[in-house]
Amino acid sequence: MKILTFFSFLILVTNAVYSRDKYFYPTYVYEGYIEINPGHKVPIYLNLLIAKNLSVNGLYYYKAENGSLSLSGTINSDNTITLAEKTNTGKITGNFAGWIAADKDIISGNWTSTDNKTYPFIAKHKANHSYWGYIRRFEKLLDFKDFKSAIKDPSKVEKLYIYDKGIKSLPSGFSKFNNVISVCLMADKFNNFPVALTRLRNVEEISLASNQVNEITSKISRLQNLRLLYVDFNKLTKLPKEIGALHNLLYLDLSSNKITSVPDEIKNLYQLQELHLENNPIDETEKYRIRKLLPNCVIYF
Repeated sequence: MKILTFFSFLILVTNAVYSRDKYFYPTYVYEGYIEINPGHKVPIYLNLLIAKNLSVNGLYYYKAENGSLSLSGTINSDNTITLAEKTNTGKITGNFAGWIAADKDIISGNWTSTDNKTYPFIAKHKANHSYWGYIRRFEKLLDFKDFKSAIKDPSKVEKLYIYDKGIKSLPSGFSKFNNVISVCLMADKFNNFPVALTRLRNVEEISLASNQVNEITSKISRLQNLRLLYVDFNKLTKLPKEIGALHNLLYLDLSSNKITSVPDEIKNLYQLQELHLENNPIDETEKYRIRKLLPNCVIYF
């Protein structure tokens, strides 16, 4: 069993490091409307994750205060698309059926209610509104894979990729990386979230995945430009309330920790598109509460 667990972990790490396309699915953000009557258009907002096998999962809402409904379905080889609309309890409340452009720019067709009333809809892709665009941009940055080479000219460093080096703390010169945008400290030996990271005011991506982190500093609120945060495969039991100050955060991975609940302040992550909480001891009551706190976020338990 231990051997199997190790190889499963190794596969996951390899996918994350060497092929993000296998680890992440593109998220597409759409805005559009359902035409209830001529001249009466109800605005709708959709977040869709489209996997490589063209299965689709996501959510949509028309009034944020009313919460969101989940969507699941498929894109067929002829670019037709079918999506079942469901409540958090799994009850089907409607269906989208139509066509999606090959470049995923437009979805259109008909929405059908449970009493078989049909209304046309159309939604257009909102470019640059998905965390996927940031992932693509960060991948193109030049990697510095050790501090020794990076510190020679820290002002030119935009990406630090210090993977599996066995480090437990950051070097004293770390504060010189004023222009760094992406920091990966994956599979190292950190026991906590380094406070030095919170001084990187321009950083947009941080990964501390697969460490031994048991606490996130309250000073994380300093990271106002942070878009992507990975703290999966650690030993977290709770989150600081200051996590809610990350108003630009789009993607948060907290999977495979020991978290049982989240602070109310997480509701202030207005732009959060995707939250991962798989493999945490969270009961059904807390899951319901988290969904209510983040009605417009795709959440995985």
